[in-house]
Amino acid sequence: MPPFISVPTLRSFVHMNRRWLIIVLVACLLAGCSSVGDDAESSLRQIVLNDSDAHLKLASFTKLDAHPIQVSSGENYVVTFNATIEAEADGTWIRDADGNRFHFSTQQRPQNGLGGLFGSLQGEVTVHQGQAIAINGTMIGEKTGGGWEFTLTTARITSN
Repeated sequence: MPPFISVPTLRSFVHMNRRWLIIVLVACLLAGCSSVGDDAESSLRQIVLNDSDAHLKLASFTKLDAHPIQVSSGENYVVTFNATIEAEADGTWIRDADGNRFHFSTQQRPQNGLGGLFGSLQGEVTVHQGQAIAINGTMIGEKTGGGWEFTLTTARITSN
C-alpha cells in the first residue's frame, strides 16, 4: 500500500514551510539576490540608452547562455544573448572598433563616395525611427553589493 499523508499533516507541513519560504525570500531581498539574466538585461538596457543619448531602446532580450568563470578578483559570469534594439529617431548607429559599444548620431552622414565607404568599414548603419535591429553578443558580469554589474564585451548586428 502506498504511503499516506493525512490532510491535517499535509496542511501543517505546507504552513510550516510557507514560513520558511517567506523568511528565505525576505533574507534574499535584504541580501540583494538577483537573477544573472535580469541583471544582464538591465545592464544592456542602460548601455544602449547611455551610448545613444536615449535615441535607441532595448526592445527585447533573450539570454542564450550564462556560466560562471573564475578570475583573480573572484567569480564572474559570462552571458551570451540575442537582443532587439529599436530606434527612437532617424540617424546613424556606429559600432566602435572593438565592437563593444554602439554610438548613435542623429546628424546626417554622407551615404555615397568616400564617406559611405568609410562609414560601412566602421560598422555604420543608417536607421529610421521605429526600425528594429537584431544583435547578438556577450557580456561579463561582476558581483556587486546589489547584484551583478555587466559590461558589454562584444555585440554584432545580425539583421536590420
